[in-house]
Amino acid sequence: MRVIDRIKGRILAFYALIIQRTAPLTIEGWEHVSKAFAADKPILFVAWHGQQHLLFALVGTHVDLSEFAFIIVGDHRQHVLESFATGVGAISIPISMEDDSFAGARNLIELINKLRKGKYSLIAPDGPDGPPRIPKPGTAFIAIRAQAQIIPFAAYCPSAYRLRRWDRYSLPLPFARIYCSVRPPISVSRDADPEMLLEQVTRETNAANEQAEAMAKRRK
Repeated sequence: MRVIDRIKGRILAFYALIIQRTAPLTIEGWEHVSKAFAADKPILFVAWHGQQHLLFALVGTHVDLSEFAFIIVGDHRQHVLESFATGVGAISIPISMEDDSFAGARNLIELINKLRKGKYSLIAPDGPDGPPRIPKPGTAFIAIRAQAQIIPFAAYCPSAYRLRRWDRYSLPLPFARIYCSVRPPISVSRDADPEMLLEQVTRETNAANEQAEAMAKRRK
């Protein structure tokens, strides 16, 4: 790993920890996560790309990050994201559903096995490069193989800088309130239809986004 990549990752981690420790949270639906934990089944959190730093404030506060496996993109950004994950105390697994190499298959199997053994994970179904809010097949594949509960959630911060790119990546200001919405878990059977599952993921994740934004508007 290049030194510059390690530094970039640690800067992102430091920023995420500042947001986690300073941002007040308004949360609706966390009881769904509590029930999912009690069910003692693998959990796969899903959220649209661009909300990672918003959602870290929620996940970092309420979930043991040492039990969290971050799915990161396996390209030129990999080392920066690995450094970020290490900086916040989580593990990372590079996954690319377009990678049909032995190493790519091995990483995918590793992720599925970690989920089966009790780790949690977060995936952006439309990542890493869009198009926005169009889920990739890999989300359904991982959930079905791991027999994981899918928990769609979203976050919105009125006081955030949004990058001018496809996902409008949100960078919240320190001490700015973040509104979080968590939807009920989606149960996944071994014979689930992938296309229908992705439709449900899209519908519920969009609903979480709408609810998080509505919470912010009610606060005004």
